[in-house]
Amino acid sequence: MTSHIRTTRFWLAWIFASLLVYPLVIISLIALSMVLSPILTMVSPETYYYSGASNATLETIYLLLFSSGVGGIVGFSVGLLQKSVIKRYFYFELHNWRRATVIGGMIAAPVMALSIHGVNTVISDHYWELYQSGLYNPLNSMISMLPMVMYVMVMSAIQIVILRRYVKHAWLWILANTVAGMMFSMLVSSSIDPDLGNWLLAAIAQGAVTGFAMLWLLHHFNRQIEIDEQQEFAYQHVPIDMDDPSEPSVWDDAI
Repeated sequence: MTSHIRTTRFWLAWIFASLLVYPLVIISLIALSMVLSPILTMVSPETYYYSGASNATLETIYLLLFSSGVGGIVGFSVGLLQKSVIKRYFYFELHNWRRATVIGGMIAAPVMALSIHGVNTVISDHYWELYQSGLYNPLNSMISMLPMVMYVMVMSAIQIVILRRYVKHAWLWILANTVAGMMFSMLVSSSIDPDLGNWLLAAIAQGAVTGFAMLWLLHHFNRQIEIDEQQEFAYQHVPIDMDDPSEPSVWDDAI
């Protein structure tokens, strides 16, 4: 397989994996909800009605726990698919990539939820009429980008802890995910009533951007590995001229 064909296939496989994340997450959430629904019923907020905790506190706790669980499922799906595509086309494994992505998702989702809750509170308390007036459409667009951008920024920041062991300029992974998250949000929100076509186009664009970034990082990694191997081979196989006065003699050390 030539380098060009492998690159194209990796990119297409990465985009397909980006699309596959969403149905995989939905199936996982449905299966998990069927298992946990009896437990959630037992520990519902009504159970702690007489505990003295305020409803707002309980709602916040449930929001954080729920969002962290969903974020972990999303992170597991993303990490599993990304790691599989990299291993399939670049023949090496990003160790602990899936674990880092799960942790990143579990941290990113509560951060995203709290950020959205805070922004919505400020808007509803102080700027609701201006928000509905449509006079600040750029601001409204930025707010609509917040969920996806916040999530991918935090998750990719955890991922580069692993990625920086293998490639240089790993910080570009955060930039690529931020741009991809913005594109996803803009394409989904480009229609008042987004349908499957909007979502499909947005997911493809997101996968295309992050796939291109990962390709660039991994190609640089491969070139560096080849240079290191060539240098190591040359060092081990270049004969030493014993008559060359520039080479140290074993007798010098003995003396």
